[in-house]
Amino acid sequence: MSSGYQWSGVSAAQVEEWVQQSNNPADSAQQWQATRNLQEWTASNVNVPAILLQLLTTSCGSNARPNTSTHREAVQFYALTTLGRLPLAPEERRHMRTFLLSQFSFLAANGSDSRSSTNTPSSPSAFLRNKAAMLLTQQILTDVPTGNWNTVEPDLLRLAGTDPLLFLKTVETLLEDFQTNETDKDSIRQVKDFLKGHLTPHDTNPTFLESLFSTVAQILSQSLSTNPSESKHAVILLAIQTVKGFFQWTELIFLGKESANRVLEQLLVCLQPQQPEEIQWTALQAWQEWITSDSVVSKERESSIQTATDPKLPVLTALLEKIHEYNLLPYTGESAYEIEVVIEVGKVVNTMGLEITHLWQQTASNGNADDSSVHTLFHQILDLFFRAFAYDDIDVSLAVLPLASKLAAVMSDEPAHDAKDSCNQLLRRHLPQTLNILYQQIKYPKDFSFNFIDDENAEEEQYREELGKLYVKLVRVAPTTCFQFVCEAAAQWLDRTNSSNTNDGCITMSNAPTPDLEATLRLLYKYCEGIRPTPGMKTAMKNQTFCALLVALHESPIANHGHFEILCWYYDVAVRYYPIFQHSNHTILLSRVLDAMTGARGLQHGHARVRSRCCYLLLRLVKAIAPLLRPFVETAVAGIQGLLTNTTLELRPDDTLYLFETIGLLLGKTGIDAPEQARYLTLVMTPHVRSIEKSLQDPRLLQDTEFFGDRLAQSIAALAHLSKGFSKPAQSIQLVLMETVNITQIIMEALPNHEQVRNKTMVLLPRMIQCLGDQVLDKIPRFLYILIEHCNSEDVLFVSQIFNQLCIKFKEASVPVIDGALMPFLRKCYALVPATDDVAGTSDVPPHLRTEQLSIQKLTFVVLQHIVTHNASAVLMSPTNVGNLESVLRSMSDGAVYVTDPIVQKTCVKFFREWLEQLTNQNTELNRYRRGFLVFCGQTFLPGMLHVLLSPSFDHRDAMQARVVAELAGALYGWASQVSDNDALELTSRIPALADNSNVAVALRAVGSAKDAETWLTQIFQSYKS
Repeated sequence: MSSGYQWSGVSAAQVEEWVQQSNNPADSAQQWQATRNLQEWTASNVNVPAILLQLLTTSCGSNARPNTSTHREAVQFYALTTLGRLPLAPEERRHMRTFLLSQFSFLAANGSDSRSSTNTPSSPSAFLRNKAAMLLTQQILTDVPTGNWNTVEPDLLRLAGTDPLLFLKTVETLLEDFQTNETDKDSIRQVKDFLKGHLTPHDTNPTFLESLFSTVAQILSQSLSTNPSESKHAVILLAIQTVKGFFQWTELIFLGKESANRVLEQLLVCLQPQQPEEIQWTALQAWQEWITSDSVVSKERESSIQTATDPKLPVLTALLEKIHEYNLLPYTGESAYEIEVVIEVGKVVNTMGLEITHLWQQTASNGNADDSSVHTLFHQILDLFFRAFAYDDIDVSLAVLPLASKLAAVMSDEPAHDAKDSCNQLLRRHLPQTLNILYQQIKYPKDFSFNFIDDENAEEEQYREELGKLYVKLVRVAPTTCFQFVCEAAAQWLDRTNSSNTNDGCITMSNAPTPDLEATLRLLYKYCEGIRPTPGMKTAMKNQTFCALLVALHESPIANHGHFEILCWYYDVAVRYYPIFQHSNHTILLSRVLDAMTGARGLQHGHARVRSRCCYLLLRLVKAIAPLLRPFVETAVAGIQGLLTNTTLELRPDDTLYLFETIGLLLGKTGIDAPEQARYLTLVMTPHVRSIEKSLQDPRLLQDTEFFGDRLAQSIAALAHLSKGFSKPAQSIQLVLMETVNITQIIMEALPNHEQVRNKTMVLLPRMIQCLGDQVLDKIPRFLYILIEHCNSEDVLFVSQIFNQLCIKFKEASVPVIDGALMPFLRKCYALVPATDDVAGTSDVPPHLRTEQLSIQKLTFVVLQHIVTHNASAVLMSPTNVGNLESVLRSMSDGAVYVTDPIVQKTCVKFFREWLEQLTNQNTELNRYRRGFLVFCGQTFLPGMLHVLLSPSFDHRDAMQARVVAELAGALYGWASQVSDNDALELTSRIPALADNSNVAVALRAVGSAKDAETWLTQIFQSYKS
């Protein structure tokens, strides 16, 4: 098509041909050109709506190939879609509306297949009907509020007789728009008012909304009463979906009581066994919406008040009777219905149960707890609840868990000594049944693979997590009953294990069924989560019977069970209830658990999950009872070392770190002698260091830096975790740990560009600084040089923390360590901030970038503040750095004056306050630069801060800003106490608001403390900001 093509000459036949070509992928070039032609023609606005309407209302026979159903529907769909996007004039919308209401159904169906041998047209395809319904909905929202469609009510009701499917879909789409459309809120509000009769000048009866609902009810009733067919099923299904839309959107009082009751009767018919599955579960969804909607009550009565006379009760009773009659939820076995239907039944039971439980609570609070109708209804719903809860499908059982949680909450909210027939007492009588079902449901299927990566298995695990939460709530309500239940579950194997007459074929803890034992251990593990007062574990351990159960468990051969999941749960239970090992009589139990966890049943187990779980749990156990583990150090370390050196058993990186940290705690926190500590530590580190040296000597090191870098980074992390057990190690231990610093430095020299190597090094260094003290200072400058040279915006935070730690720990002694690294660090930080933006923020920078820049600037401010605060200020005047002193001061002054973050301001002001205090308290190297520093404060920093404080945006009453004022007061006092009257007068003269009042300068020179300076500032605020 040439660029000069006259779009005004396009005919309907041409457009139809383009549509056909655009849907033909066989010729991609022609398809692309046809699509482009359609887009350009549509944008031309030349007779487009008329041609589109012509495409809809006539059949085209000019094409060479015969019309097919697919081709004709594609043309119609294109015409409808395009008309829906065009800004049509009122007359054009009227023409399209007339076509949709009177001709669309017949023409679309009659032209859908020219080869049809019947004269009776079938319904148009669903996607065409949906598009037509969407266009009619657009017309309603556009033309009804403006008065351009005054006949909307008779038109739609007439459509119900000629094309019930299009009528139903239109109403359903309109109701859906009411809830989801966020762009046409004003027109939607007006249409809603119109439907409810609020815009009608006289009180019409019935309203348009009632007429629509009544018509839907009539269509549903007629369709259900005729012989079943595929077309009738489609009408029934769409009618139910439309009814559901009514229930979702509006209160029942606006639908008409007679029509509502008729619809509810039909919804019960839809549950009959002979109805198709799709109709059944759609009807159940509609029932859910009705249950949660307001009561069908008179308009004079508040809908929020529900009593035993609520008209809902008879309907709920009838619904329950039908569920029982049709046996939708059988007592045992599977339902004869499709599982999708049973799931919806479970959801209905859940929704109904929540409503009835709330109703029972209301009647009880009103003094009507003995109302027989509510009592009967509650018993019926409880029966169905237990059927759904125990159903052999997790989706059905999961559907009623919210109701189970509600029932547990009812028992928790109401006193346990309520009347005999109270809701609370009734539920408590059913508690054993609830626990029994929960226990059966929490068991895994016998053929369960425990592969939680699989989606289906993950759903099973998530279901059991929800059951575990319910169990915790039940424990909170009735801890004694739940504990008795767990004891009975475990006793069936513990009694046999401890019996002297045990036969070889008897089931014990070592060969108990995996699903049963796993469920028992899970409940035992979660028991303390529901115990009150918190922490539940310590409260539970005060129960002698509970402790006896744990002792019996540890004395059993459960560690010999063949399934890995049982071992994982057993070790979880053992570590969670670790106080049992702190009793002097139970040392042997601790020995048995450690032997199992560090041996072939734990760290050396063939299954990766057991090994991984033991790595983590052993660390937790050691942290909890380290002093008790002195006799077991050799056994534990040997087991861990055996796993670390076993190349056939794979470990996750995190698991390796857990093990190294565990070894460090065993050696450093169990009280063994320093020589023994050094010996064990050497045994552990020697193979690890050799492995590092082997990697460093590999000729492929620089060719495959990613592989070797990751491996060496993991090795550095392991050394860092190993050191966590030592806070103040003996000299012999320090010598061993010093080797970790040396080997880490070699790694850094070899792979300085590897991000993980730098990251793990910055984890190790703070640990070594803490452990080795000044012994490590000689190594730090080289580390800082490498880190600063190669760090990025993420690393720079950790580098700043090393600076801060050195200043805090070593104070003046840190000066020679950081002397050569300070300026390179500051320059690196400034380089990471784009040069187009300075601290004053003069350029237009996107907020997220500005946040990143400010975060890096904060690091420099904090480092410099730490240097001054911890008496390392001499580093700023050293021969290496003194040439940059003015730049440093100006940077800190700009941070205080121009950065609006009060935390940054406080940090920068504190830098000057601390330094000014040091000038008054000591006669050191600082005094060589004393006068220059005071001049800078008087001419730059303090005037700038006073300008900030006197600006309208600064609120000295704000808590964060008040801290800035307090720091500035200290700086003012430190400065004023060291300068002359002329200096104070010159300072105030630089502030226009203070320049004409010499008394202000006199008052400043007279301040005798930081508190006086703060009072001076307060007076300034009152005088010049009031």
